[in-house]
Amino acid sequence: MVSHSKIPWGHTELEQIGGLRGRPLEVIKGPITGLPIPAHAEIAIEGEVPPPKEEARDEGPFGEWPGYYSGGTIGTGEPQPVIRVKAIYYRNNPIIHGDAPMWPGARRGGLSGGAGRGGVADLARAGIQDVVAVGNHMGYIRVVAIKQRYPGHAQQAARAVASVTRNGRWIVIVDEDIDPTNFSEVLWAMTTRAEPAKDIEILRNCWSTPLDPLMPPDKRDSGDHTNSLAVFYAVRPFHRRDIFPKVSRSPQDLRMKMVEKYKSILPFPDL
Repeated sequence: MVSHSKIPWGHTELEQIGGLRGRPLEVIKGPITGLPIPAHAEIAIEGEVPPPKEEARDEGPFGEWPGYYSGGTIGTGEPQPVIRVKAIYYRNNPIIHGDAPMWPGARRGGLSGGAGRGGVADLARAGIQDVVAVGNHMGYIRVVAIKQRYPGHAQQAARAVASVTRNGRWIVIVDEDIDPTNFSEVLWAMTTRAEPAKDIEILRNCWSTPLDPLMPPDKRDSGDHTNSLAVFYAVRPFHRRDIFPKVSRSPQDLRMKMVEKYKSILPFPDL
């Protein structure tokens, strides 16, 4: 899960997984390269990756995370790096983990958005106060729940998210009572707290990649890998948040207590 997570420059996946587990990851020294290999990996490949100018090959397209066949040479217009395999190690009857063909509606086994770019830690480092939680939905949608502290707080949070978001399409800012990982709650906030005429903002020339299925061929070929982002401010208007209509459902902690108490006899839906 950590191997495809985005982590800050200068840190390694081995450090990240050690922090998540609360103890160092057991590794062995690769006999060929001397690089660390997770001791309990199912499959490990050692080899050399020469500079692309020395050796490269056409490859792809692949079933990529947007849900379309793209990437590889067809995505960048350039041959891709190769690995000169020197050794392969594997457990008996190894289990191969993967997301092929990576259709975004399928269940995912990776880490949530809180661990990647635009997560709580990234926004805190950017100076954004009171970020409650972050949710990612199908790659192109990032939702951030904040506890509004001052006018413009939601706008500040959205711009910070945009600055560390790649391949984004929608950024949704919600209040702290909305679970950003629950898309039903997010849609409820978008339809009852965002006025389309004033609460949707378009950011242009944002960071993207050639994997974007909407990117025109001329932009892809020219290297202009940018797109636009729609920001939905699905929060109570700050200047009248205290008089905004009260939510008609019970608090989340009370709902969870009721579910725990009666789940053996009542078929509760997902809350």
